[in-house]
Amino acid sequence: MYKEIVNKYISGVQDGSIITCKWVKLSVQRHLNDLKRNDIYFDEEAANRFLKFSALCKYTGGELAAQNKNIELTPQQVFRYWVLMGWMKGGARRFRKVYFEVARKNGKSEEAAILCAYFLLVEKDESKQIFTLATKQEQAKIVFLAAKVMIRKLAADSDTVKQLVNIGAVNISVLDTNSRLEPLSSRSEKQDGLSPSLGIIDEYHAHPNSDLLEVVQTGMGSRKQPMLFIITTAGFEKQFPCHAEERKLAIEVLQGIKNDDSLFSVIYTLDDGDDWKDPDVWIKANPNIGITPTWEFMEQQCQQAINQGVSKEIQFKTKNLNIWTDSSMAWITDDKWVKCGEDLPDLTGRECYAGLDLASVSDMNAFVLIFPPTNDYEKIFVLPFFWIPKATIENKKEIANFKQWKVDGFIREAGEDVINQTIIVKDIIEIAKKYTIKSFAFDRFLAYNGIIQGLQDAGLTGFEFGQGYKSMSQPTKELEALAISGKLAHGNNPVLRWQVGNCELSIDPADNIKLDKGKSRNKIDGMVSLVMALGCWKAFDEDDATSIYEYRGIRTL
Repeated sequence: MYKEIVNKYISGVQDGSIITCKWVKLSVQRHLNDLKRNDIYFDEEAANRFLKFSALCKYTGGELAAQNKNIELTPQQVFRYWVLMGWMKGGARRFRKVYFEVARKNGKSEEAAILCAYFLLVEKDESKQIFTLATKQEQAKIVFLAAKVMIRKLAADSDTVKQLVNIGAVNISVLDTNSRLEPLSSRSEKQDGLSPSLGIIDEYHAHPNSDLLEVVQTGMGSRKQPMLFIITTAGFEKQFPCHAEERKLAIEVLQGIKNDDSLFSVIYTLDDGDDWKDPDVWIKANPNIGITPTWEFMEQQCQQAINQGVSKEIQFKTKNLNIWTDSSMAWITDDKWVKCGEDLPDLTGRECYAGLDLASVSDMNAFVLIFPPTNDYEKIFVLPFFWIPKATIENKKEIANFKQWKVDGFIREAGEDVINQTIIVKDIIEIAKKYTIKSFAFDRFLAYNGIIQGLQDAGLTGFEFGQGYKSMSQPTKELEALAISGKLAHGNNPVLRWQVGNCELSIDPADNIKLDKGKSRNKIDGMVSLVMALGCWKAFDEDDATSIYEYRGIRTL
């Protein structure tokens, strides 16, 4: 039965009736090429044994789990495990490492759970050690908990399994074979002395180094046929070992550039030139589309990516279409920003919140006010102020038009060769006399800066605002949404327009974003200040669900 499914799938891939990317086509072709070799052999019984076991397992999440349905692998899944479990070399399973890359919501964790259950209950070996691994314990538990539910359901259906397994909170064991299944993180104290039979490394794109992978690989030396199973979605950090090493090797093996008989890899992604907005190509990254994820879900995510700006577009491409992107990217486009260039009304006396970004002694310093909407004005108004030393303004190497902006009053000279902090303090105090500044946010690493102290001595209330993802992500996303929806008005300040064009974002593995000064093309001080100002306002907004403690550190008095 399974052989027929596999052969039909292979035919569909080859004749184009099943839409796949080039890497899947190469994986199929590799299998066909291997069938002509005489130094390895295919064990249909072994492949069938695993696939029959998978049919006994039940879904662990979603509607099918609620209905207590048995798992039905799709043809592309059957092909993968037919190949993975069937090929033999030297009397043992050939493939020792798997690189499996696919978009989110395609059942990676469910598949990994089947493997965990199979190795624990069926695989012939003593003292089996099976680990689900990730950078953090919470991530490592995702596959473990799926396996836990699956094994519990197997035990409910089979008295034999029920008598074999002992299911604990973070450990599943089989006493008859002295075997165990556990989650393990990179911070775990249990790494030394491991001898894994199976290691499932989840979301490898998030691993900044290969330490955990190497611990698992080096510990497998005493096993006859161990398996290291790497499952991941694309990420943003191409310099991390997932993209730079494992994915690179997987592709080179598929292309025939390198030879590694122990590595099995399948990568589901779009091909170069595919239009990410075209639903017809989504199946290349989502081989289970229509089941999981649903077409409705994908259409919603795509529309959000179109409507909500660059950061949402990048996340859709990376997570839903499995396209590797750079960790930094352009942010709000110039046309979107210019559309928010409405002239500002007289804001004298209006309540506002501020963000203060203090740079090095010879660079730009920025103070940006944000005025919440009122009954008279629906839009959020932005009013920036900038200070630069005279030497920086006159520096011929500067590509910005600092001299003209100084003449036009958009930047203020503060000091000769270095910033004169007294001038900035004096100017901000005057600004505070004109506008009602409820509070201002500043970089917590500048808590002892003379400017901060001077402003607080003058009675202005400020608090420390972290520059990491936790503090910056939400207001950065909100600012982008406000600009794209046209709910922002900034009066076409040319300095701010220049800086928004310089901005690039960084995205972490949890999809948090922030402005990246290091990767941005030039100065972005005003935009960082604007993000902090928005965060300051939201932190003090009684109607906002986000606690102030998500944004600020310890209040500086």
